[in-house]
Amino acid sequence: MEERIQKILSSRKFCSRRKAEQLISENRVKVNDQTAYLGMKVDEDCDIFVDGKKVENNSVNREYVYIAMNKPLGVICTSKDDRNRKTIVSLIDKKFGRVYPVGRLDINSKGLIFLTDDGDFANLITHPSSSIGKKYFVKCKGKLTDDIVKILENGVLLEDGYTSSAKVEEVKVSQTSSSCFITIHEGKNRQVRRMFEKFGLEVIELKRVQIGFYKLNENLKSGEYEIIDKQTVNELKQFCLDKKSFNKK
Repeated sequence: MEERIQKILSSRKFCSRRKAEQLISENRVKVNDQTAYLGMKVDEDCDIFVDGKKVENNSVNREYVYIAMNKPLGVICTSKDDRNRKTIVSLIDKKFGRVYPVGRLDINSKGLIFLTDDGDFANLITHPSSSIGKKYFVKCKGKLTDDIVKILENGVLLEDGYTSSAKVEEVKVSQTSSSCFITIHEGKNRQVRRMFEKFGLEVIELKRVQIGFYKLNENLKSGEYEIIDKQTVNELKQFCLDKKSFNKK
């Protein structure tokens, strides 16, 4: 059976699908003697080489790993960092093998993030067609007015276009600060922060508390994580597939 080469690299636990696409774009991937290209379909059992080194097929008879972490502040959501900053992957026990974060939280944000070695699962969660909701607790300097809430919910014009509709709830306002929960369905870079900054509201705390129906375990301390059980993983996958089907209508 033929599959896109980036998907095969991901399924072999070599790297994430996004990283595979980068390697292919840099002409570092070959199938036999042929340089790979984005969208190239090859047999699942073919010989693949990255930088001249054969990529072994480690997907046979191996269980995938699914982790939910309460990401701490000051940690970046990558596998490696050329500036030697602490990465989220370094917090995971090596017994789980090579896992990578599903999506991102910036270095100054905390809360729920998934890690896995299942490229299909990662793609389902992050792909725009799933438009899976992500809920955040936000605390900001300044007053979050009803008019601002209405604009946040209807769509904010950022430098990279309008945001899609959002849901804002449990708004609390004091003399100097405001807090709320906001659910968005996109993954624009620093999106929540930029949405609030548009109205002069500086975000001083940002914590993701939910992805789809999956809620952050309140018993997890900062930097701690838990394994997501198979039933919940399957339900998350089906949730994303249902969202994709609905969005096609």
